[in-house]
Amino acid sequence: MSDVNEPVQQMTEEQCWERLRSTTFGRLATAAVGDVQITPINYVVHEGRLVFRTAEGSKLASLVVASRVAIEIDDVTADTAWSVIGKGDAHVVHNMDEADRLEELGLHPWVDTRKEVFVLVDLDEVSGRVFALAR
Repeated sequence: MSDVNEPVQQMTEEQCWERLRSTTFGRLATAAVGDVQITPINYVVHEGRLVFRTAEGSKLASLVVASRVAIEIDDVTADTAWSVIGKGDAHVVHNMDEADRLEELGLHPWVDTRKEVFVLVDLDEVSGRVFALAR
């Protein structure tokens, strides 16, 4: 990050990845068939990729039509806030051996729903900023 006296500081790529590893909740942005959708996801970082689970529905359909996605994570405290945005390509896991390995990560839905499909997101671009809040 740059000068600590600045109200907005850029994070390095490594700092962005540290933040991605430090939390498990984010928002996934997809765009397919002329529509844009933002959905909450819980995820883990595994082997340099984001991994999340989903079920049949509009999120999965969007990923099949257009694999390019963005993810956003953030946090706000009393005097600072930060935000990380990543862009990359999402890939549905079709290989059962790979799905079995990912099952061992312990990634489960927050609510009691079946989410059988694993998705891997290869981020090729990450950026982030930290904000000193004027409250």
